[in-house]
Amino acid sequence: MSLRVRIFWSLVIPLAALALQWALWDLLKPYVWFLFYPAVFFASLLTGLAGGIAATFLSALIVWYFFIPPQLSFAITGTSNLLAILIFSVTGTAFSVVARRLRQLNRKQAESETKGEQSELLKLMSSMTHTGGWTFDSVTGAGTWTDEVALVHDLPPGAPINVSEGLDYYIGIHREIMARAVGKPLNSRSPMTWRSKSRQRQGGGSGSEQSVSPLSRMARQSSCKAPCRTLLNASGRKRRFRNRKFSIDCSPKMPPTGSSGLSRTPGSAMYRRPAPEEFLADPDLMARIVHPDDRATYVAHVANVVCHDDIDLELRIVRADGDVRWISHHCVPIHDTDGRLLGRQGTNHHITERKQSEAVAKRSEAIVQSSEDAIISKTLDGIVTSWNPGAEAIFGFGNGEMIGKTKLALFPPELLNEETAILERIRGGETVEHIETQRLRKDGKRIDVSVTISPIRDDVGNVVGASKIARDITERKLQNIALIASERRFHDIVSASGDSA
Repeated sequence: MSLRVRIFWSLVIPLAALALQWALWDLLKPYVWFLFYPAVFFASLLTGLAGGIAATFLSALIVWYFFIPPQLSFAITGTSNLLAILIFSVTGTAFSVVARRLRQLNRKQAESETKGEQSELLKLMSSMTHTGGWTFDSVTGAGTWTDEVALVHDLPPGAPINVSEGLDYYIGIHREIMARAVGKPLNSRSPMTWRSKSRQRQGGGSGSEQSVSPLSRMARQSSCKAPCRTLLNASGRKRRFRNRKFSIDCSPKMPPTGSSGLSRTPGSAMYRRPAPEEFLADPDLMARIVHPDDRATYVAHVANVVCHDDIDLELRIVRADGDVRWISHHCVPIHDTDGRLLGRQGTNHHITERKQSEAVAKRSEAIVQSSEDAIISKTLDGIVTSWNPGAEAIFGFGNGEMIGKTKLALFPPELLNEETAILERIRGGETVEHIETQRLRKDGKRIDVSVTISPIRDDVGNVVGASKIARDITERKLQNIALIASERRFHDIVSASGDSA
């Protein structure tokens, strides 16, 4: 309630009591305070402490002037009347204080209930989206993490952890980045977000995306928290989504009736900018926000009220400013203890950046697959990890014959050391451009190639492999040789003609 509204009611309620008591004065006489005690009480409940006190003193003045003899005067004829005014003022003030306390208790209870609902909602969304969190205290080194984070490291749920042990789960350079990240927010308000690689208890590796931010701006309260999204599912396969800042953007609740009651979290600003109340008041609002080309899919999903399966959809939404965003919608059924379907709970994740990256990757893949040049990627140990059709056409080896193997079969015996020298330069971050050399085809035929090799880097800038583009220049070499031979013959003929002359 705004200040103007509170002032309005703190004035209107005493004046209404005045009008009613004036009309009924012949019946209420001599109970001058009869209607003003409840008036002050309700004003306190409605307008709070300040409004209740204002209503109290306005009521005291009204009764003093209109109803205490001599009427229509502020004269005091006896101590009993003065005492009555003081008792009313004290009582009204007490009403205001009690009303304020009741309002605070009601607000705290509502906040507690809301936090409880949000906590349950976040637990459900954490489980649905494989998102966990951890906290640590930089002074004591003690820490805790959720079951989802323990799953990343293949630890039993509820396993205790401290900062040193937690850092030991990160591999190589990722441990250094993690150490810097958990230290930086202690003196900084800004979070850090990055992709890391950690080890599991059984020795395997897993990828995760981390976002670290301070719990408190006070330097002495130097605890931090970090939501952690695993990129691997339980079977170890890489998940195919990336979530901006790992926030739960929106949580739609769909009852079996097919209507949609939406409970939104702050990250849902991507909708820009319907308020939560608008979603609650208009069940069809979400369907209208969905892009026209995807709307039929979403409407059919919402209409399927008897579905007991998990649903995953990727949809576009259109914001109020006309901007189109991609979301990943994950929906799970909610059942009661008897197994009856109560509704569905879902999460929407902002995946526009991922979809844009996928589009770029598809275009790049199309270029690679259609190129007549050999485009090959390999590890720093020389193991082939990709082999395009151009490489198959040039060297004669199929994709299945080269993936997972070294390329030494392509090198003539006298050039075997060339691969080692090139990989050493790649490890140093150097790009090797336009080397003209020779390679062997599957049939043993030597061919001339022009080779460019570039380093492949991971998310933190480490060189993890090499990308090679090789072009068959055998025909060009033969043409150059033929051209040189032709020029030499022409020169010999011209020289011979000059001698005979």
